[in-house]
Amino acid sequence: MLRRIIYSYLFCIYLSLPHACTNQNYLYLQKGYALFYQGRTSEEGGRIAEAFSSYKEAQEVAAALKDDYLLGLASANMAELYQNQYHFETAIELFREALGAYRRAGKGKHICYTLIMMGKLFLPINADSSAYYCREAGALARQMQDFEYEFSALMNMYNVLRKQKAFAQARDLLFENVERFAKKVEKENDILLQISLLHYEMGQLDSARHYVSLVVLDSLEAPKQPGTLLLMKLIEEKMGNFKEALEYYAQYKYISDKILQKNQADDLKEAASRYYHEKLRSENYALKNKILSMVIVLLTLIMVTLLIIRKLKQRAKKREERLKKMSILREDELMTRSMMREEQLKQIVERRFSVVKSLLNLSYIKDPQSNNFVERFRAIMTLSANPQETFFADLIPLMNDFYFGVIDRLRECYGDLSDADVELICLLFFKFSPQELCVLYGLENIGAIYTRRSRVAKKLKLDKNVSIGRFLQKKIEELRSQKVV
Repeated sequence: MLRRIIYSYLFCIYLSLPHACTNQNYLYLQKGYALFYQGRTSEEGGRIAEAFSSYKEAQEVAAALKDDYLLGLASANMAELYQNQYHFETAIELFREALGAYRRAGKGKHICYTLIMMGKLFLPINADSSAYYCREAGALARQMQDFEYEFSALMNMYNVLRKQKAFAQARDLLFENVERFAKKVEKENDILLQISLLHYEMGQLDSARHYVSLVVLDSLEAPKQPGTLLLMKLIEEKMGNFKEALEYYAQYKYISDKILQKNQADDLKEAASRYYHEKLRSENYALKNKILSMVIVLLTLIMVTLLIIRKLKQRAKKREERLKKMSILREDELMTRSMMREEQLKQIVERRFSVVKSLLNLSYIKDPQSNNFVERFRAIMTLSANPQETFFADLIPLMNDFYFGVIDRLRECYGDLSDADVELICLLFFKFSPQELCVLYGLENIGAIYTRRSRVAKKLKLDKNVSIGRFLQKKIEELRSQKVV
């Protein structure tokens, strides 16, 4: 009951804490209170080791920040845990530490609670110390007008007097306070029951029977206190009223069994609630681990993706640099080829002018009827063994450059073509007649031209209805379309 009263104020008191400290200290203080409430939750769930750990950490935070209220809470709860485990000396030291912290913090209710707990602890060890703490707690409770704490201090003092065999003083103490708690039926009945027990121990059976009967007559309280019926049974039995004693014992047995069943049912409900709580906690822990694993995997994927993107960017940058270099080299190559082609064209034009000039010189000789001009013309136009001396010396390279490398393609596709075959193909493309070809080749028989043309067509694997000139035209169109694409 006392603990419930204490902790019912905790959250409200925590919210009313002054927040004049820095943000860092405030957050650290919040952590301390969170650890304390975590310890309370662990203690209620039966996880004592976790509760010890949480209280200890909260105590360290409170000591570091010099927060006396939090220090008192953590120390008092740790003392109760040690008390439950019968480590009374450690519990007393912690209660003393909590008492000092509460006094520095000015928390009256907490001081009174700690005094009561120390009185209970000292009862089996030192009755005088127990009496001292009980008197201190009672005086403080009366000053605060708190009946709960005052009643607890009164009962502790009563137990001290009983332990000292001071039955008369204990009885007088109860008589002095019975009227004070008359409005509290439950506490009044407790006092009456203790007065009856004192008279029974003193051998005053009539007085004992009188006071216990006042409690038994209260139909609302008797079922809650089977000890009252047991005391009536002992009194009647000692007075020789065995029949009445048997009846009270039967009632006591019935109520005790009923309370035992109820307690067992409550224990089962509490165990089930604890089981479901632990199961939910385990599932929550597993879910957190799963989420954490997914987050780790996601972060790993993001890092791998970023590394891949970075690698791709580096490769793209290197490729871009390489393409730039290749583009520069290509431009340089194209420029060089263009310059070479211009130089080649210049030489071709110069040679053509030279040929034309030589023919013009022959046309102004004194004997125009002479055959010198015709012979010289035939010599220049004939495709002789030395092509550099003829008018068509640069026919093949010009053809190849102007028509998208068609001559290179022919040599690539038809490797058995000779230079003479390629020259004939070019002339047929420009539609030279067989007679004109006879002049160019210096032949008298036109049949030789047809024979050469058939041999070239066979090398090109042409049908009879496809001319060599049309074949070359088709090749040029193919190369032109590829160039455009």
